[in-house]
Amino acid sequence: MRKAQIGSVFTAIEAGRGIALQLIGRSNVIGDIARVCRYNDTSSNICDQIKTLFVIGFPFGPAVKDGYLEYVENCPIPDKLQLMKFRFPNMAPGNNITSWTILTDDGQQIVTTLNQEQTTYPLAYAVNIQKLEELIASDWNGNELI
Repeated sequence: MRKAQIGSVFTAIEAGRGIALQLIGRSNVIGDIARVCRYNDTSSNICDQIKTLFVIGFPFGPAVKDGYLEYVENCPIPDKLQLMKFRFPNMAPGNNITSWTILTDDGQQIVTTLNQEQTTYPLAYAVNIQKLEELIASDWNGNELI
């Protein structure tokens, strides 16, 4: 069993062939940050193959310990994914978004509308293995509310 380190890429055993998770950071707000990716074949360099599906909070430690993730190799983290900034909708009854909370390791800020840069921040969701598999199976793109 290999401990998850920043840059580590693991294949997801239960999520189906062709799914990998890369640990891209650790947030004080939502914990381990996973880059969920597709790949074609682990017999060649997976770093050249992985394509980002979405970014999400995911507990690497328990997943590695329980055998859900199998270590492949360390890969560089894309520059645009090295920032630990996230957005989370604040909802009113009827699922209407009233404002957004912008989360960073420095704290949080409430805004009524997102500026252009903030719209590119990943949604601040943390999920367990079961929910991760559901998101992958549904082709979730990381921009829709769950």
